[in-house]
Amino acid sequence: MGYLSQDQRLPPILIVHGSKDRLVPFGQSVMMYDALKKFDKEAVMYQLKGADHGGTPFWSRDMLNLVDDFIRRHL
Repeated sequence: MGYLSQDQRLPPILIVHGSKDRLVPFGQSVMMYDALKKFDKEAVMYQLKGADHGGTPFWSRDMLNLVDDFIRRHL
């Protein structure tokens, strides 16, 4: 977050974070998302209810479709 600035060019960013992540606090993704929006950067954030840091929920059909849609929208 400390490296973000208004004039910095960034690609659209997709943030997906598990609500039960034991490695990275969910609030870190919220802070990153808020910082991106503060500088008018394109960002989308999703919380995976009950998901830990990676694993099966991130590879579900719904999540893969979400990622695919995000990429297709921004190509």
